[in-house]
Amino acid sequence: MLIRLIGEIESPGIYEFNDAKKLANELELDLVLISDKSDYPLYRIFNEEKFLYEQKKKDQEQKKAQKNNVIKELKLSPNIEDNDFNVKLNQAKEFHKKQFKLKITLTFNGRTIQFKEIGERIMLKFISDLDKYYKPDKYPTIDGKRMQVNLIPIKK
Repeated sequence: MLIRLIGEIESPGIYEFNDAKKLANELELDLVLISDKSDYPLYRIFNEEKFLYEQKKKDQEQKKAQKNNVIKELKLSPNIEDNDFNVKLNQAKEFHKKQFKLKITLTFNGRTIQFKEIGERIMLKFISDLDKYYKPDKYPTIDGKRMQVNLIPIKK
């Protein structure tokens, strides 16, 4: 059977399969089928383990370079106590270490919807306390019984 041979050899070209196999064994490399859709199947002589290792390294580098788009949500209420407020602030600071985006949701329950200005003050205080770590993408919006804002991490 005749094959087209490329790779780490002196003269690429058309060889007998058995000759190509012997050549690969002499060079201590692998004979790998690349394509069999032409008149002569295309084979390549190369070090497959080295190739797979380099491919794995490239994949790891690409994975590192990917942007981390995890969004964490913190929920507040208009009648939150100081200690709970500080706990939420500390959670937000921990999320910043991992460069997570934040979604802050302040939910009005029952009649607390009548006191939107209290909720707005709490939300603005939360944002201002995190101004070293996060910046809001826009002013907090009210949607029904929820006030929401998205915060984008400031790079370290």
